Amino acid sequence: MRHRWSDPVRLLYSSHRMCQRCALVRVTHKEGVEVWIEWRKADGSKSTETKTPPCEDVDAMLEVA
Repeated sequence: MRHRWSDPVRLLYSSHRMCQRCALVRVTHKEGVEVWIEWRKADGSKSTETKTPPCEDVDAMLEVA
């Protein structure tokens, strides 16, 4: 399943988008010419993986349980 991203919230040096399905937050940092992406999960953990983590649809997980 693919992420469904919200509209970006733009700050001075970053922009944030949240997946409407699994609450994963994509933070794009921009400092000068350097740009990197950070992923924040709902549990507060952070990751700087280069690939997008898979979408773990919260509603689908609740239906299975």
